[in-house]
Amino acid sequence: METDAPATCLVILATDENYAAPCGVTMESLLQNTSAPSAVHFAIFGRDLPSATREKLERIAQSHGATIDVRDATVDRFQGLPLFGVESLDTYTRLYAPDEIDGFDEAIYLDCDILLEKDILELRGVDLEGSIAAAVPQGPTPFVDEFNNIHGFSEGDKYFNAGVMLIDVDKWSSRNVGDSAINWISETDRESIIYNDQDAINVVLKDKIKPIEAVWNMEARYYWEQRMGISDWWKQNARGKDLVLHYTGSQKPWDQWVYVPRQWTYRSYLEDTPFAGSGLMTRSDVAFTLKRTAAWLRMMMRVARVRGGKLTSP
Repeated sequence: METDAPATCLVILATDENYAAPCGVTMESLLQNTSAPSAVHFAIFGRDLPSATREKLERIAQSHGATIDVRDATVDRFQGLPLFGVESLDTYTRLYAPDEIDGFDEAIYLDCDILLEKDILELRGVDLEGSIAAAVPQGPTPFVDEFNNIHGFSEGDKYFNAGVMLIDVDKWSSRNVGDSAINWISETDRESIIYNDQDAINVVLKDKIKPIEAVWNMEARYYWEQRMGISDWWKQNARGKDLVLHYTGSQKPWDQWVYVPRQWTYRSYLEDTPFAGSGLMTRSDVAFTLKRTAAWLRMMMRVARVRGGKLTSP
């Protein structure tokens, strides 16, 4: 008996040249771990991307039978907005991307510092139940209480990480989420903003975001917080599971002298892309192993200090 082909899954990413190779790894890991790569359509919002970079991104999609549209992204409308906690204005692109794509009822937005081990089509199948978006609530993090207190949220209200979102495109557009978020950022005291557009999304979509399992956006930092005895979030929600792993913060898998989970896997996916020779990560197994081992030892010393009470935070 024949089964219907899965509906096309729209995946949105935004990048500049600096993050093009990590964007390629996100795409490659997504495509290698989905049951139907040909059902995926990428909308890449790229700012000032050279034609060679665009071609590399296109080759990743096409080599798996997926489709892709690399679009020019402009950040002119974001000039003057804060950059605290982000590396470029490109992060604001996600606020308007759903408005600029026709023919799709839903979209999945992904940050470019993500490694996927789960089938993205399973996320596409989540019932939004009337919500505008679905996302993972932030795990144990002190700033959530601070955010709730500053912005009038109730104690215990969820704060969502916007690095992975399933979006109802029509509702997002009809509610003018992009304009509302930008207006909120522009009108809010800068000292009250912790994570810019992510804060704005949480305010504008209060009670309109459906919570989903932590495996869909597991922050890599919780691996070390578990070892330091600060949080059991990794042990409870990640250990032994396939993840959508999000390398938030300053420690990225492509950085030298850094030890983060799934780093060998990340490098393997990079090697499968046209960005393998980009210099993002060393191609020498020996050099990679030595640097990762040194980073491990350094972090274990930090773990010992934290557990010994000499430090209180990672």
